[in-house]
Amino acid sequence: MDRVPAFVRGMVVKAIEAYAASQGLAEVTPDIVDEAKAFWGEEGRFHQP
Repeated sequence: MDRVPAFVRGMVVKAIEAYAASQGLAEVTPDIVDEAKAFWGEEGRFHQP
């Protein structure tokens, strides 16, 4: 998260939390952050529909 600009960091945190929730998880781990980044890279978009 250090590389995420401060002005979008809150939005990224919320998106990662939403991604974890969509996977049925209550806690965000470093593995979930990596998984979310990979998902966004594959899909070519930041937000889920």
